[in-house]
Amino acid sequence: MDLTVHIPDDLAAKLNKNGDDLSRRALEALAAEEYKRERLTEAELQRLLVFDTASQLEGFLKTHGVWNKHGTEGTEPPVNESVAAAAHRLATFGERHGLSLAGITIKELLRESRP
Repeated sequence: MDLTVHIPDDLAAKLNKNGDDLSRRALEALAAEEYKRERLTEAELQRLLVFDTASQLEGFLKTHGVWNKHGTEGTEPPVNESVAAAAHRLATFGERHGLSLAGITIKELLRESRP
C-alpha cells in the first residue's frame, strides 16, 4: 500500500532542512507509535522497516525511546512509562472482556486517578 501525505511546500522544506528522508522519518514515526500501541509485533516492525537484523531493530527502538519487550540491557523503560503501559494494557483488556470494579470500568478508574 502506498500512502500519500500532503504537506504544504514551505513546511516540507522546513521539515526536510537537514536533508533527511522525510518519507522514511514519517514511516518510522508511524511504525514506532503503532508498536507502542501494540498494533505491530517486533517481527512486523522489523519487516515494515526492512531491517535485516535484530540489532538494527533494537537500535531503532532505543533511538525512538521505545522499550524492547525482551528487556534487553539498556532498554528498560522508565518506571512511569512502565506503569502507563501497564495501565493502558489493563484498560484495553478490561474493555475487551467487559470487566469492572463495583460497576466502574477500568478505563473510568484510570481517568479518575489522573491529576
